[in-house]
Amino acid sequence: PLFLVEGMQRRMGKLRGKKVAVLGLAFKADTDDERDSLSHKLIRLLERELAEVAVHDPHVATPTQTFDEAVLDADAVVIAANHTEFCGPDALARIADGARSKALLVDPWNALGAAQVFAFSDEVLHLTASGLPRA
Repeated sequence: PLFLVEGMQRRMGKLRGKKVAVLGLAFKADTDDERDSLSHKLIRLLERELAEVAVHDPHVATPTQTFDEAVLDADAVVIAANHTEFCGPDALARIADGARSKALLVDPWNALGAAQVFAFSDEVLHLTASGLPRA
């Protein structure tokens, strides 16, 4: 989580007041198990930096926002769990439609298929359209 937050700060500057969508609270893909998940630590670190954090996870019992609400006008989107719903071109299109243009995408799972942990949305759209191998 610290690596991700520091990487976001290097690319975006201060996170104060910036909306960060965190997609996924579960420890493993397509499960509802939040035990030992690092997403909660990531959220605490982002809140400590005074970012506005929006969270979505379709599998957990913890109440979260809808996907569209979480990514709407986000300055950054973090794929924190590699749920099927967050993988591939459909998820990327939904993020691109809702998040701010030039939003930073943080994808340590390579769920979007760009082979970049940190990339701006226009770069990810270009890389995935170029026919790079998908995860």
